[in-house]
Amino acid sequence: MASSAPLTAVDKVRVAEGLKEEGNRHFKEGDTRRALSNYSKIFAYINGLHGDKSSMRQYLKSSDVLSEDDESKIQSLKLSAHLNMAACHIKLQQYTKVIDHCTKALDISPVVKAFFRRGQAYLALGDLDNAERDLNQAASLDPNDGAILTEKKKLQSKLAEHERKERKQFAGMFDRM
Repeated sequence: MASSAPLTAVDKVRVAEGLKEEGNRHFKEGDTRRALSNYSKIFAYINGLHGDKSSMRQYLKSSDVLSEDDESKIQSLKLSAHLNMAACHIKLQQYTKVIDHCTKALDISPVVKAFFRRGQAYLALGDLDNAERDLNQAASLDPNDGAILTEKKKLQSKLAEHERKERKQFAGMFDRM
């Protein structure tokens, strides 16, 4: 029985790109769980890969060292995977996982989608302060995005409702003192 050669770093990046494309296809078809499975597998292939400037270079075989372009692809794949997983978790109403993946995406790059999706998750969980912070950040990065503006309207409505409840709860409290 012949064993296959281990994948090189470049091969792992290619496999991860294929998993992303397959996940995108499943997501578009409405198969959120299969898409999520594909996106999560990306990390099995790209975590631990190192580029030319890595301090680990001296310990690696030349086939395991990536060019700057490939290293850039890895960061892009990680960012996309986290954002796509967050989109899946929104559909599945798993909001704490949305927050986790968006936070990881923001550690890579401060992108609008991450602030927006995390803001949506905070809003769904009733964390209005964090929702407001993230949705305002998303709006400052893309002030004309209709989805962001819609979500901000939902937030304003919930904030007004919260304020009404607080006023009612504390009405007359200080009069009795």
